[in-house]
Amino acid sequence: MRDQINPVLGYAPGLVDSPLPSYAAVLHGSGIRIYQFAGWADASPGGEIVAHRGYGTKLIIGAWPHMLMAEDQGGPLLRAEQLRWFNFTLKGIDDGIGKEPPIRYQMQNERDGGGWHTASQFPLPTQRMKPFHLAAGRSGSVDSVNDGILSEKPSASLEADGGST
Repeated sequence: MRDQINPVLGYAPGLVDSPLPSYAAVLHGSGIRIYQFAGWADASPGGEIVAHRGYGTKLIIGAWPHMLMAEDQGGPLLRAEQLRWFNFTLKGIDDGIGKEPPIRYQMQNERDGGGWHTASQFPLPTQRMKPFHLAAGRSGSVDSVNDGILSEKPSASLEADGGST
């Protein structure tokens, strides 16, 4: 989520200005079916997860950018899922999609088409949050001025500047 004021909009966009709280109960009880498609490299995959929790949707999150339909990054799977979903919701054809767990997600480090899992809720009950802190230096993993290091322990020099987590 963003926590800065957008200078063009004059406010911090996010769930604060979302209609989710006021419409969640109505939408959830309406019978409208929603299937959200997201990628871990979306601007806010967390927003998709929060919306899923509020609206009671079906959700798929893959190791790709925003709903990328490229052949090598989820395109065939997303097109097949869209067809299955429309067959189910519009034509009443249930090939099992209506009985599957509501969440299907791909591990970020398995982009070769594997690494798919299903869940009944997100975050996963077994998930453990682990804080990381900015650290001085370059990781060398990417050729960018933004290359940096994350550490499990706070850096004393960064703490003196106000720190960041």
